[in-house]
Amino acid sequence: MQRIRDGNIRVMTGPEALDHFQQLTALAKDLLSDFREVEQNFRKLDRQVREQIAMWDGTQGELLESIFDNQQDISSSLQGRTFQGFWDYLMSPRLRTEPAGPASARHPDRSPGQRGRPECAGQPPPGLASRR
Repeated sequence: MQRIRDGNIRVMTGPEALDHFQQLTALAKDLLSDFREVEQNFRKLDRQVREQIAMWDGTQGELLESIFDNQQDISSSLQGRTFQGFWDYLMSPRLRTEPAGPASARHPDRSPGQRGRPECAGQPPPGLASRR
């Protein structure tokens, strides 16, 4: 940070900047692909659970165990772990306490470090609640 304050910043060359941009673009596409796969897996799980509930002839405990096992399989997949890691990063206290800059001016009801919907800060999206 001090180097930046002192104006001692190394500027990338054109090819370096292009390489970094291409890496970032590829990473963003991979992340989006993982998110789509997690969404598809949860939709499939939801459909299976609804069918399973409609046709279940065992005990309620056995039904719940089966449902949670399927959810755990998705959460522990590579795509599920990627999504959870990204979610944890977004919800990290460090990100929520950094100044938000101009966004806070657009949302005067939020504190400068508050991002997203305040009522769900720190909570994973529905269906991805981790059981740690």
